Amino acid sequence: MKLREIQRRCVSKMHVNVSIDCSYRAKKIMKKKMARNYKEEFG
Repeated sequence: MKLREIQRRCVSKMHVNVSIDCSYRAKKIMKKKMARNYKEEFG
């Protein structure tokens, strides 16, 4: 998912304006959590 898409979804679904930096941090955190969950489940 692209950063602009994350930003647009926050505005449309949650009615919250977020910056690109905030979107970048959220994406990074989610990637880390997804990798950890995958390792725990299948590793």
